[in-house]
Amino acid sequence: MGLEARHVRPKPPSPDLMSIPASPEDRAAALFGDAVAHHQGGRLAQAVDLYLAVVALSPAHAPAHANLAVALRALGRRDEALASLDRAIAVAPHSAARHYARGNVLRDLGRQEEALSAYERALSIDPGHAASQHNRAFVLEALGRTEAALEAYALALALGPDDAEILTNRGNAFYRRERMTEALADYGRVLALRPLEARSHYNHAKALEALGRLDEALAGYERALDRDPGLEAAYWERSRCLLKLHQFAEGWADYEHRWREARFLRTAVGQVTADLRARLDPDLSVQALAGRWVLVVGEQGVGDILMFASILPDLARDAAEVTLLCEPRLQRLFRHSFPGLTVIDPAAAAERPPRADHVVAIGSLGRLYRDRREDFPGAPYLAARPEVRARWEERLGARTAPLRVGISWRGGVAGTGAAGRSMTLADLAPVLGLPMCEFVSLQYGDVDDEVAAANRHLGRPIRLFPAQNIGDFEDLAALTQSLDVVVSVQTAIIHLAGAVGQRALVMVPHNPEWRYGATGEDIPWYRSVRLERQAVPGAWAQVIERVARRLSALTL
Repeated sequence: MGLEARHVRPKPPSPDLMSIPASPEDRAAALFGDAVAHHQGGRLAQAVDLYLAVVALSPAHAPAHANLAVALRALGRRDEALASLDRAIAVAPHSAARHYARGNVLRDLGRQEEALSAYERALSIDPGHAASQHNRAFVLEALGRTEAALEAYALALALGPDDAEILTNRGNAFYRRERMTEALADYGRVLALRPLEARSHYNHAKALEALGRLDEALAGYERALDRDPGLEAAYWERSRCLLKLHQFAEGWADYEHRWREARFLRTAVGQVTADLRARLDPDLSVQALAGRWVLVVGEQGVGDILMFASILPDLARDAAEVTLLCEPRLQRLFRHSFPGLTVIDPAAAAERPPRADHVVAIGSLGRLYRDRREDFPGAPYLAARPEVRARWEERLGARTAPLRVGISWRGGVAGTGAAGRSMTLADLAPVLGLPMCEFVSLQYGDVDDEVAAANRHLGRPIRLFPAQNIGDFEDLAALTQSLDVVVSVQTAIIHLAGAVGQRALVMVPHNPEWRYGATGEDIPWYRSVRLERQAVPGAWAQVIERVARRLSALTL
C-alpha cells in the first residue's frame, strides 16, 4: 500500500491570528505532513515517532495509522504494523487498500489463512483491486490449493493483462506444477514486456530446459548473464543444462556457482559448517592435491554423495591422505569399500574440526577428475561386507520365482521434482503382474499401507522389510547385491545399484535430473544401469511396458 497523504500541513496562519492556539487537529495535520516527508525521504524511525504523535493527538486519524503500519512493516516490526492497520480499519472499515495491506502483514507473519481472508475482504469492497487478487493467488498456492490459485491468477490478469509480476508468478505456479508449456507461455509474455531484464530471460530459459529444448535454454541463460553477470541462479541452471548435454568441463565450471545460489544452500543436505565453508578452495587443481592431506565434505544429498564417491579412488591415488566427512548411514559402507579412506562423523568434526591441507566439497571432484566422457570408468566401487550380504541372503530365503527384482517407485521431495519423477504401485501393475518375478521393496519412507493395499491384488506379494532394517546403506547395499535386477524411478537407490554393479532399469521422466543426461539409454557414471525415458511429460505407461518387456527378456 502506498502512503496516504491527506491532511497535509496547513498554510501558516495570518499574523493577526498568531495569538490563537492551534487546535489538536491543526497540530495533527502539521505533524502528519512532517511524518509523510520523513517517510518519503526514507527516515523511517523519525516518521514512526511523528505518526505516533499524530495518533496521540487525533486517535481517529486513519491515514496516520495506515502509514504508521507501512513504516513499521518496513522496519520489521510486523506485530505493531498489524495493530496499527487494525486501528485504521476500525476507524474506516471500507478501504480495500487497508485490508490489502493487512493481508500483506499477515503473510509476513506466516498467518496465511488470515491473509487470505484479508485479501478477500478487500475484493468484496473493490472487486477491481488487482493487487489483492494477485496476492490472494499467491497465498492460495502457499496453502496447497493450486487450482484455486491458478483461477485467482487468471482473475488478476483479467484486471491487469500486461502485469509482468502476475504473469511471472503464474508462470512460477505452472512451473512448480510441472505444466511447462503453460509456464513457457507466461514467461514468454513477460519476456516480451521486459526484454532487457535478466530474470525474464532466465525464467524463459528454465522452462525451455524443462521441455528438453536445451540449445534454446542455453542461449537464454547466456542472454540473462549478458544482462546481469551476477545472476547466480543462471550459472547454476546453465551448469545442469551443460552437464545434461555431457559438456562436462563447461558444466563443472558453472557448477561451482552453487555456493552462491540460495536454492542450493537451502536444500543441500550436507555437513558444511561455516568453518569448513571458509576453508573450501574453488580453484584447486589436481596438481595442488598431490601428496597432500585432503578433507572431502559430503555437502549434498545421499544419491549425489554415492555418485561422486566414485571419484574418491582417483583422489586417493593423488593425495597422501584422504578423510571423508559424511552422514552416519553411509559410513559403514564407505569404510569397507574404501579401506584406505578415513571416514569421520559430522558430530565429531563439529567438536574437533579435522586437520587437512585442503578442504574439498565432494561435488567439486567432478571438475577435477571427470572433464570428458571417457574419464568415467563406470566400474563398481562399493560393496557390503560378505557377512552382511550373507545375512540378507538368509533373510530373503528361497526364491519364489526365477527373477528377484528390487523396486522403488517414488523419488525426491517437493523441491526436487518429486511429482514428475514418481509413480504409484498401481501404475506399475504391468511389471508387478509378471509371473516370472518376485519383488522386493527398496522404497524409502513409510510405505507399509501402500504395499499392503497393492498386495491385495497381486498373486505374489511384494516383499517389504522394516525401514529400520535398511536405513543403513551397507544393509541396503547388501540387499541390493542379493537381487537380480533393480527397477526404479530416478532416486538414490539407482546410484547405490550402479555403485555396487547391480543391473538396474531406471524409469526416467521427460525432464530428468542432469545426472541421467538428455538422451540415450546409458549413464556415464554406471555401466550396469539402463534408462527408459518418457517420450512426453507424465506418460509413464509406455515406459513401464518397455521395462516389463526387458524383465521378461532377462528370464529367457
